[in-house]
Amino acid sequence: LQQRVLPVLLRLLSCADTRAQVPAVLATLLADNEPLQRAAAAGGTVALLATLLAGEGESSSAVREGCLSALASLCLRQDEGGK
Repeated sequence: LQQRVLPVLLRLLSCADTRAQVPAVLATLLADNEPLQRAAAAGGTVALLATLLAGEGESSSAVREGCLSALASLCLRQDEGGK
């Protein structure tokens, strides 16, 4: 189910009406879920979040916080694999 939700969330990142909530939801889903983290990384989620983060100068702190949390969730397990 979660792997089916990922593409929907990524599409919602481009929608102005839902953009503020999506990064935090994504961070929650990615936390402690290695298969979903791998799928998200393979699906270009890092680039989408980085673009959103860089282009949202006027955005709320909630959007920035959600993007950073989602990026941290994506990197969490990758760090352990590099040791």
